[in-house]
Amino acid sequence: MRQLPRPLQIAKSWIELCVNPGDFAIDATLGNGHDTLFLCKLVGNEGRVMGFDIQKEAVESTRRRLQLHEISESVYELHHASHSTISRIDLAPVKAAMFNLGYLPGGDKSVITSAEDSLAALQAVLDSLASGGVVTVMCYPGHEGGDTEAKEILNFCQMLDRQVWQVQRVDELDQDQTRPFLIGIFRRGN
Repeated sequence: MRQLPRPLQIAKSWIELCVNPGDFAIDATLGNGHDTLFLCKLVGNEGRVMGFDIQKEAVESTRRRLQLHEISESVYELHHASHSTISRIDLAPVKAAMFNLGYLPGGDKSVITSAEDSLAALQAVLDSLASGGVVTVMCYPGHEGGDTEAKEILNFCQMLDRQVWQVQRVDELDQDQTRPFLIGIFRRGN
């Protein structure tokens, strides 16, 4: 039997449906740069990707990954800052944004995203999301602080106007409330 796609694979497939060369995308949480590289390849040399992370190690790791894959520096802009600072930037219409919440894989597990910062960033991105655009949010309720953040993100999503937004949740149906899950937020339109 084939293995079902994992939530992050589903997130990427949603983004591939929405993003075209020349588009603008955001990686709200750089991590080790895998999502940033994915977005840069989708938008191509005519597009733009903006990335954020509070850990300098994540920014440097992402920059090295992009250089290794010969992604032109004109395609990306990396910010050593919280994703909550997205709200301070005048954004072009965003076609896609990826949030991979929690902590830096392989890094300091005490440095985590917070509900307050994640909600501020999410609202800023949704305010600039183009018609037909998508935001993906990977939530990790299994670590300290992650459960509160996941609940607040879900509450926020439940309040979105369904005339404007389509919201999907992907996870396993079981009793384990600590499993990661994916939220996709699509702006209705073309």
